Amino acid sequence: MRRALATILLLTLIVSTGAGAATFLVLPDGNGDFPTISDAMAAASAGDTILLGDGIFLGAGNRDLDMGGRAMTVRSQSGDAAACILDCQSQGRGFLFQLGEDDAVLESFTIQNGSMLT
Repeated sequence: MRRALATILLLTLIVSTGAGAATFLVLPDGNGDFPTISDAMAAASAGDTILLGDGIFLGAGNRDLDMGGRAMTVRSQSGDAAACILDCQSQGRGFLFQLGEDDAVLESFTIQNGSMLT
């Protein structure tokens, strides 16, 4: 009986450990897990983390990023906000929060040149 219980507990631990949150890496040159932050966010689920490599993120897939109601984390891989920059080029916002993303986290990167288009 003890052996069966130990086996069940071990299997439960193995199964629950494999079902964790995913981490995706996005690099400014497009050579990460996804070519843009937007693509990584589209693939992410609540609880996932998107790491941004150091450099400057430009272009349509790297601005007006909609959190889509999901509690995900977007942060720089290095933790250096001065080295990881999302440049909106005065073409839109950095991120959109419109569906109650109370547990979403943005951390350790700079958003610059954002604008609200009318």
